[in-house]
Amino acid sequence: MGETIEHHPIRQYTVFPKDLNKWAEVCSHIVAHYNKGWANGFHYNIRYWEIWNEPEVADCFEGTEEELFMMYDAAAKAIKRDHPEVKVGGLAFCVPLSDEIFGHFLIHVKETGVPLDFISWHNYAYCMDQVVKTLGTVEDMLDKYGFDNI
Repeated sequence: MGETIEHHPIRQYTVFPKDLNKWAEVCSHIVAHYNKGWANGFHYNIRYWEIWNEPEVADCFEGTEEELFMMYDAAAKAIKRDHPEVKVGGLAFCVPLSDEIFGHFLIHVKETGVPLDFISWHNYAYCMDQVVKTLGTVEDMLDKYGFDNI
């Protein structure tokens, strides 16, 4: 749920939504469209729904950390409310991972209890050793913040 890199000089898709409730409802309706046939949709039964992509990259999200977490919270809660059978997560972090945003996100989720079924991340690795090292970093951070169920 969300946008990818904004290559246009006039930013309109990588900013905090004007109406957070509408953003959350749109996210829930997208799930309904693809999984429940809503609005002439489909029945794909997609289980995992990722919220946002590379929020720590300026061209992908231009809001504050607080705004990012508010967007995640609103979307995750709406999706889980309307579609409890699916998994929600994110934020499609881009490696290298750090306590700065990844850790802050885990702390936020822990403190608020907002739904988080999975963490998504990716890197642009040149070799498998980099991917394996990143997996270790992710597992260490999840353990550090008490997420042994993700």
